[in-house]
Amino acid sequence: MAIQAAAQQATPTRNIAGTELKILQWSHFVPSYDTWFDEFAKAWGDANQVKITVDHINTAQIPATLAGEIAAGEGHDLVEHISSLAQYEKSVVDMTDLVNEATARFGTQLDMAKRNSFNPTTNHFYGFVHGYAPDPADYRKSLWQAVELPDGPRTYQELLDGGTKIYQDQGVQMGIGMSNEIDSRMAAQTIIWAHGGGPHFSKIRTERILHLEQHFKQLSDEIARYFKHPDDRANCPAKLVNHTIEGSQPEPDSD
Repeated sequence: MAIQAAAQQATPTRNIAGTELKILQWSHFVPSYDTWFDEFAKAWGDANQVKITVDHINTAQIPATLAGEIAAGEGHDLVEHISSLAQYEKSVVDMTDLVNEATARFGTQLDMAKRNSFNPTTNHFYGFVHGYAPDPADYRKSLWQAVELPDGPRTYQELLDGGTKIYQDQGVQMGIGMSNEIDSRMAAQTIIWAHGGGPHFSKIRTERILHLEQHFKQLSDEIARYFKHPDDRANCPAKLVNHTIEGSQPEPDSD
C-alpha cells in the first residue's frame, strides 16, 4: 500500500497516458532496493497508464552502455547511475525544467546535488541528483588496535605510520583504490581535497589549470610511490601525511 500511495502522489505535470518509459539502473549493492524500485516503478506506471521497463546492470557497465545507446540513437529514456556522467552532456536532454518543477514542489535543491549535475558554462542541467550518501573511510578495528591506534588514523601521518606497521607486522596492506573506477576516484578526490585542492573543484579559472594539473600530478605520483614502497617513509613527503582525515569510522570485526 505504501508503494502504491507514493506512486500516486508523484503526479506528472501533463497527461502521459499511453506512453512508454524505459529505465536503465545500476544494480544496487543492497538487492532489496532494486526489488522496491521495480515495484514502485510498476505502481507509478499503473497509476499514470505508462508502460514501464526497468533494466539493472553492473555499475561499471553503465558508462559504456550509455555511450553505445547514444551512438546507436536508441535505448533507454532514463539512466540512473551512482556518479555524475557529465561527459555525455551534449548527448542528453537539458533537465532544467525538471529541476525547476522539483524546486517548486519540494524547495531549493542542495548545493552539493546541483554542483554534481549543473554545468555553469552551458547553463544546463545534464542530470537530476535527487540525493547523496556519505562515503567515509572504514578501518578494521582489530588491526589498528595492534598498532596502538584503537580509534583508527586521524591524520595522514597516522595513516602512513600505522598502515606501514600493520603491513610489516601483520602482512595486511591498506585498501585505498588507485584504479579507473568510482571508489578510487572518490579516494583520490578526498586526498586532493585534504591537501588544499577542494576550492579548485568548485572554482577553476583558466589561467590556473596548468598549475593545478602539475600539483595534482605530483601528488598522484607520490601516492603511487607510497603504494609501491609501503615501508619507505623517506619517499613520502610531509605534505602527503600531515593533514586530517575526515569521516573515518570503525568497521566491526567479523571474527
